[in-house]
Formats: sequence, C-alpha cells, structure tokens
Amino acid sequence: MRSDISNIEKYLETEFERELFKASISYLCSENDPLRFNSFAYSMRELYRHVLSRLSPEEEIVKCEWFKIEDSNEGKSTRRQKLIYAIQGGLADKYVKDELGIEIDEFWSGISKSQDLLSKYTHVNKNTFNISDEDCSKFSSEVLSSLGTIFAVISDAKAEVISQLYQHISNKLVSTFISNTISDIDILSTHTYVEDVDIEECEIIKIDSTNIYFSGCGNVHVSLNYGSDKDEPTELQDNFPFDFKFLSPVHTPELIQITLEDISIDTSSWFGDDDDIDMSIENSEKFQVDVNFTGFF
Repeated sequence: MRSDISNIEKYLETEFERELFKASISYLCSENDPLRFNSFAYSMRELYRHVLSRLSPEEEIVKCEWFKIEDSNEGKSTRRQKLIYAIQGGLADKYVKDELGIEIDEFWSGISKSQDLLSKYTHVNKNTFNISDEDCSKFSSEVLSSLGTIFAVISDAKAEVISQLYQHISNKLVSTFISNTISDIDILSTHTYVEDVDIEECEIIKIDSTNIYFSGCGNVHVSLNYGSDKDEPTELQDNFPFDFKFLSPVHTPELIQITLEDISIDTSSWFGDDDDIDMSIENSEKFQVDVNFTGFF
C-alpha cells in the first residue's frame, strides 16, 4: 500500500489535493468506524474529480472543436471528454490518430476499468459496511491501485502525444533561425550569418483548446563578417546561448508562429560583460513556417 500511496502523491500538484489525499488515508486508521472504508473510497473518488478538473477546465473543453454536447449531461463535458482533453487538449481526434499515430481508445480501456472499480466501493452495502481489517486493507489497496493507474495512463498518454508533436516540429525551429534575420546578432558585424542552431532543450509546456505552447533553449552558431567586398574581409566564428518560446494552433500544429520578441539571445560574451544580459528582441513582427509532413509518416 505504501508504494501505491507514493505513486499517487507524485501526481498531486496543489496543496488542497495533497491535504485531501492525506485526509482520505486517515479514514483507514479509524478502526472503530464501520464506515471507514466507505468514507475513504468516496474521498478518493472526490480526489480524482478534483485532479481531473485541474487537468481539464470546463471552460477550455467546451471550446475544443471535438467537443459535442451530450443531452444526458446537461450541456457539460462528460468524464470521457475530460480525459480526452487531459491527454490531447484541443487537438483533433483525426490528427492524433492519423498524423501522430496514437489510438486514444487504447488508453481509455485501461482507465474505464479503474474508474468502475473506484466508483464501486463508494456505495454502502453489506459487502463494504463494517468490514474486517483484512478486507479493508485488500479493498483500499484496490482503490489506490486503480487511482494510480488512471493518473499514470493520463500522464503516459499525454507524454506520447507531446513526444510525437515535438518530433514533427523541432526541425522547423532550426530552419526558422537560419532563414530569418535576428537583430541581436545582426548588429555584431557588417554581415552576420547563422551557420547552425543547436537546440539543447525544447518542451511543450501546455496544450489548451486553441494552441500548443513551446519553450526551450540552445546555442546559435554565427559567422561574423567585417569589411566590404573591395577590402579584405575578416570573418569570425562565434556562438551565443538563447532562450525561446513559440506556439502553433491546435487545428494546424504544423504552422509554427514565433514572435521575434520571444527569442532572447545572450550576446554579453561578445561585449566582454560577465553579467548575464538578457537582450530581448524588440521587433515584434510575426513570421510563420508551413511545415510539410510528407515523408514523416
């Protein structure tokens, strides 16, 4: 049971979630309470509801193109729709399946069984009321294992979606640097050319109902050229670290949108300044890169 508890704790992000989980576990210590297991099971289902609401805000779900109102749920999202949003955000089902090669239904089967078990023990009946210590330990372990399975499946499925998205888009980030003039480094010489870009870190930090948000860092390698064609030109090689962030729309993930002011290149080493100088680019012009996925699938 201790390993199941530790497994669940790593998915809890807010103080309320952690306190609710702690209080839920404490019910199991109330040996003289005939409803101790029922109270525990109910509280664990409530914990699941709160975590799922954090991962899938109702106001975001209803804005997704894939969202459809089901008459039986009074216009609100269903639990299945909440799970879909927690995994893929506003990405279309067809895109996730056909372009990313991910079958969300395969993840759903594992979650559904765990959800059924989680709900099973919240109802008070002869089999769960005033049960023995042995049964309480057995049933509570099943509940903890089921909740841990749900959280793990959501996390793994989302990680798979993010991994596939990154593989498709990362190469275009490099070409964006090479094909566009960036003022922070352009001012360093008469003619500055980007020779190569090393992306050290790049991650998708969020997928909501409308956009995919990326951030990361790396090094840009440049050729600094001085003098005119009439004189003997001088060429120097250098590289500078940079941070970046950009986004792409969920309906067309291959269309990267970068605002140049969100690319921050640190050229302090060129000026001999040991302090970290964050030289933000003031040009706010947006440019877009249309990625052709042909050959990736």
